[in-house]
Amino acid sequence: MKMKCLILASLCLGLLNCDSNALAPDDGTNPSASDPTTTVATNVGPVANLVTTDVLNKANAIRGDIEDYLAEATGSDDDDPSFMDTIKFSNDFNQNEISITVDLAESNNCDSGGTKNIIGSATFVLDASQTSGSLTGSFTIQYNNCQDIILMQTSNGNCTITPTVTGELATTISLDYILGSNNFDTNDLTDTTEVSSSNSVALAVSVGATASEQTFSFSYELSTSYSSDNFSGTAGYSGLAYDLSALEDFIQDESTTAICN
Repeated sequence: MKMKCLILASLCLGLLNCDSNALAPDDGTNPSASDPTTTVATNVGPVANLVTTDVLNKANAIRGDIEDYLAEATGSDDDDPSFMDTIKFSNDFNQNEISITVDLAESNNCDSGGTKNIIGSATFVLDASQTSGSLTGSFTIQYNNCQDIILMQTSNGNCTITPTVTGELATTISLDYILGSNNFDTNDLTDTTEVSSSNSVALAVSVGATASEQTFSFSYELSTSYSSDNFSGTAGYSGLAYDLSALEDFIQDESTTAICN
């Protein structure tokens, strides 16, 4: 299933727990990209799955923590049923903008060995209106001989590949949120979020006996007002660029014996 169909479900997932093959296309593929092959699918597909899923899960974890950030910034109790209304209509803050620094650090073990850790921070703001705000910042996922078991979805079933990945993937995030409408019985919270990731230095990758260097550049547009994640991006492998959505489509049209043999 495409990741665009999973975006709302993954909002509440913990960081970096989803390894299923679930990239999502935007409205079209990159016309200048090269056509995928089985070699590219076998060697790039699992790593593309790994890094894009890791970034999406982190972005969704940040989006899911907005209420916690609000509680920290205002000293409120986010377990209180009137939490949102308390923030929107309290006079305690004198209509001044409030901001805090959010630590985005995480430490994680990979499935079969190695680690993938996150460093970074963001500035979280509650605007003076106290009905909206923003979060802007960046985080870097550091892969150290990370061996995650990646599920690949093909035309005749699923199979797994466990690549070994070392290197860093830098991501910027820009999030705007609104605390619902101005009435006391509305506690909804909506957001729009842009996420952009890329390598400055290629990841060192090995899949089976094949070693390679791979670069990734991709972005997401996320929103609680629509279900698609508007994903787009490319991977660099052996001197050529490949569209990640086209690569996923290619994998799903191939057999398990072609992709995971």
